[in-house]
Amino acid sequence: MGGSLLKWLVMMLLINMTPLSGLSQEKQPLARSTTAPFVGMWKFNPDKSSRSGTERESISIATIESQENEFKFVFDWLAENGTELQWWFITDMKGGTSKHTQVNGRPMTSESHITRLDSKTFVDDTKILKNEYKLSADGQTLIVRRNFKRIVNGKKLPEERLVFDRVASLTPD
Repeated sequence: MGGSLLKWLVMMLLINMTPLSGLSQEKQPLARSTTAPFVGMWKFNPDKSSRSGTERESISIATIESQENEFKFVFDWLAENGTELQWWFITDMKGGTSKHTQVNGRPMTSESHITRLDSKTFVDDTKILKNEYKLSADGQTLIVRRNFKRIVNGKKLPEERLVFDRVASLTPD
């Protein structure tokens, strides 16, 4: 079941996303925000996570410089089978639609609906899954509870727990 589950997940991601080519990603300094403590760089920790088919993942969350109430999310994801996806979107975290864009500028068919629940918790609701992000009390760990919306072979897929560790800030606090 593990192999078929991974194949199904990769297939669903590929259906919802366009293949990447010619990647380039702008680098920008990140500082922690007191109004949004989840802002920063996050690196997937497979040793603390449930088995997810993810080889590597990093998330960059930054406030948009001109407006403190909008956030830019940048994802860099690699599956165990070698499928790599890199995308970004901007959201005000009020539940509206945020279209995904590849880092090379090509639009994708996938989208997020991010809703901020409180200063340390937000939900990302997509067509195929719902992720609840919760920041640890010390602000060093971002825990994602992932629930799939689709039924596979007549069964609901189990909830996944993904753990991301904060990467040291690139600029002084």
